[in-house]
Amino acid sequence: MDPRIRPLPARHARREEGDPRPRRLRALDRRLHARPAALRPGLRAGRALSLRGARLLIDLPRTASTVIVGGGIVGVAAAFFLGERGETDVLLLERDRLGAGTTKGGLGGIRHQFVDELDVRLSQLATTFWREFEERTGSRHDFAERGYLFVAETEEGMAQLRGPLALYERLGVPVEMVDRIRIRELVPGMRVDDLRGGRFCERDGYGDPLAALAGLGAAARLAGAHLVEGAAVTALLREGDRVIGVRTAHGDVRSERVLVATGCWTAALCATAAVSVPIWAYRRSIMESGPLPALMKIPLVGRKDRPLRQPPTPPRSRRSRCRRRSSRGSARGRRGAIPRSPICGSSTRGPVTTR
Repeated sequence: MDPRIRPLPARHARREEGDPRPRRLRALDRRLHARPAALRPGLRAGRALSLRGARLLIDLPRTASTVIVGGGIVGVAAAFFLGERGETDVLLLERDRLGAGTTKGGLGGIRHQFVDELDVRLSQLATTFWREFEERTGSRHDFAERGYLFVAETEEGMAQLRGPLALYERLGVPVEMVDRIRIRELVPGMRVDDLRGGRFCERDGYGDPLAALAGLGAAARLAGAHLVEGAAVTALLREGDRVIGVRTAHGDVRSERVLVATGCWTAALCATAAVSVPIWAYRRSIMESGPLPALMKIPLVGRKDRPLRQPPTPPRSRRSRCRRRSSRGSARGRRGAIPRSPICGSSTRGPVTTR
């Protein structure tokens, strides 16, 4: 994390709203379509129905049992799980297009290696769900369990890696401490002479956020949820100590529950109901290339005592290669915003305070 980055106030000039459109958006639209329940096992049968044209609600309902604000992976997943529980009066409101916020820039990492017990337990439940994704949603999603490897150069870093081992053992998470020989086996070609060791979990991995969102969205619609694009929520409606609905440009919607799943933009929206949430936007850039067979089976690698990085000024030859590859189209870049909190790497949860 860049130490110069600080929390940004609402409506800051950097404006995360200015981020480019998500990648593969047309493919996402094609996959977000209704499929009859009888065709779920087959998945590939049936006629695609565009979400944008067919289900875009101009006249919003005035009431809903649950209103979900935000059409990223979190909001759409919430609509899906509510549908699994039998709730059909679910209204999801997305100001832009589904997946156009943080989800478009997500790496899709799924890992157990947290220091908080609740985060670890949530990851265990999530891993089980991703393995059953096709069976439960009727859509395909490739969950690659390649593992996460954290390495350290110092004894202090190694001590941090060993810290939660007792927690992992108690919860049954298959984590192992590894030496330089094992690291070289896991990541062939990696320089290890300056490392003290590392920590590896084979059940960690990654998926495709947009592919997952498409499958969850299609299944949520089949269960009766209304997913509405182009409907920006401008404020939360509060009555006493309760939030009773939302305000949009198309009118107010009253509801029994409001789930705010707006990621980086949560603080500004919750402030309209006098609720303080310590979340802010943090920019991230990603370079993508075509498939590289030699790298497809290695674990994701992170450094515990400091981030993986290259020198501030890379060799000129390396910069030239990057420019040449970018100009040939063999690499493409995308950028987005991810939510940050005072405790980075842990989920933001717990009771909110009002003023």
